[in-house]
Amino acid sequence: MSVSQLIEKGYSVTMENDTLKLYNPMKKLILQSNLTKNRTFKSSIVIKEEMCYKALVKEDESELWHKRYGHLNYRCLCLLKTKNMVIVELNVKIPEKIM
Repeated sequence: MSVSQLIEKGYSVTMENDTLKLYNPMKKLILQSNLTKNRTFKSSIVIKEEMCYKALVKEDESELWHKRYGHLNYRCLCLLKTKNMVIVELNVKIPEKIM
């Protein structure tokens, strides 16, 4: 989850006493997670109803790898490739403008 994107959409986040709480724009608690040993907040999200949406979006391969690796920056993706740290063929180009 991107906390900054949630805040932009009106959500609020509090972190105190090793607990993260996420509130929707109506200030209702929608997620609570405790800090784990590796300093992350894990949460299990249960989907009540599954839906499948299809979108035709043409993305370049660099952007797809950026998303697949959890929004890892492009320079680090290139480093993975040059150090042979991945078993797939990464075709990554650092974009001139990152939106």
